[in-house]
Amino acid sequence: MESNVRNRGLFRLGTRDIIFAGMFAALIAASAQVSLPIGLIPFTLQTLMVTLAAQVLGAKRGFLAVLSYLLVGAVGAPVFSRFAGGVGVLLGPTGGFLLAFLPAALLTGALADAAHMGRKASRLRLFFVCLPGIAVCGLGGALWLCAFGGFGFSDALMVGVVPFLAGDIAKAAIASAAAPPLRRALDRNAGR
Repeated sequence: MESNVRNRGLFRLGTRDIIFAGMFAALIAASAQVSLPIGLIPFTLQTLMVTLAAQVLGAKRGFLAVLSYLLVGAVGAPVFSRFAGGVGVLLGPTGGFLLAFLPAALLTGALADAAHMGRKASRLRLFFVCLPGIAVCGLGGALWLCAFGGFGFSDALMVGVVPFLAGDIAKAAIASAAAPPLRRALDRNAGR
């Protein structure tokens, strides 16, 4: 049974998979530096890049890109917003948003994979594919602010989610427009 699962590529990553995930991890790190301080939580382009990585790479490689980004930041590389790094960032006010990138990438990637299954996915369909993952990021961040920041849930939403809704919708639109040609290019490059 185990060899059948491995033969289908469920647990196997090729060199190209790792390279593509690494490229998107670098893009996520670069997008973190586009930062506008809005109170406790900065506005960055990370959600755009996480969503784009998941749509282009799919669930497995998108998750790997986000995991790589978070691990590099956790060991101290200055890849988080405002060139910060270290475990302290993951334990700080933005930690819930950052850690929520993992399930968001899995969910968005799985939905994108399903949207592409056997047909060309429309940009509108891909836009709606982004929204659950973005909601996971907001919910993860809000719950983190409640648990570790002393916020009530409604206050956490007002601080960590509501100010970013319009930007998150714009990021979903940008990702859904950019993903199809990028995914086709990567699929051609990978010989799929």
